[in-house]
Amino acid sequence: MIQNLTSIMPLAIGTSGLAALGLAAYWVFRIEAKKRHLEELRRIYADMSPTNPQYSTARALFIAAAISDAAAGHDSGSQGGSSGAGSSGDGAGDD
Repeated sequence: MIQNLTSIMPLAIGTSGLAALGLAAYWVFRIEAKKRHLEELRRIYADMSPTNPQYSTARALFIAAAISDAAAGHDSGSQGGSSGAGSSGDGAGDD
C-alpha cells in the first residue's frame, strides 16, 4: 500500500502544479485581453465627437467597461493613471 502511495504522490503533485500554472497563465492573459479591449474602447471614445450619433453608445460602453475593470480591481489606469504618461495627446482627459 505504501509503495503505491509513493508512486502516485509525484504524479498528483505534478498534475496539481501544472493545473495551477495553467490557471495562472489563463488569468494573466484574460486580464491583458481586458486591458487591450478597454484601451480600444478608450481610443474609439476619444476619436468620436459629441455630435456623432454613436457617441453616447461608445461613451456608455467605455464607462461600463472602466467601472467593471475598476470593480474587479484591475486598475489599468483608465482614468489617467499610469498609462497616461505616454499618451497625453490622445484626448483622454482633455475636456
